[in-house]
Amino acid sequence: MSLMPAYFSTTSTKKRKPKGKTQRQREADAEHNRWLAKRGLLNLQPTKLHNKLPNYKIDSKGVAPTSDVIPAGVAPKAEAKMYDGEQTLLGIATMHKSNMVPVFSKKDAEDISKMRRG
Repeated sequence: MSLMPAYFSTTSTKKRKPKGKTQRQREADAEHNRWLAKRGLLNLQPTKLHNKLPNYKIDSKGVAPTSDVIPAGVAPKAEAKMYDGEQTLLGIATMHKSNMVPVFSKKDAEDISKMRRG
């Protein structure tokens, strides 16, 4: 790919004459306006805002209004987890590089050792 000559620059500062709408565009606009008028939507005015904005003006003391209410908790406290002694940890095995895995039975230990050797 070669470099383009200087006259292909995008730094042109010419003022170009604005082009008007084409005949096809004027017809499409007229048809659209007829469609809007048929549905009673042609000259609608924008509606007023329904949401009231809060007053954020700072009072004479220089303090903005704040909410001093502290909300109550929304969820119950989780139960404390206790070890029930169902499984005993025999040790920790390394499966791959530094991936440490807990071992709870001899069968787990044998399976992990066979995995490392292929």
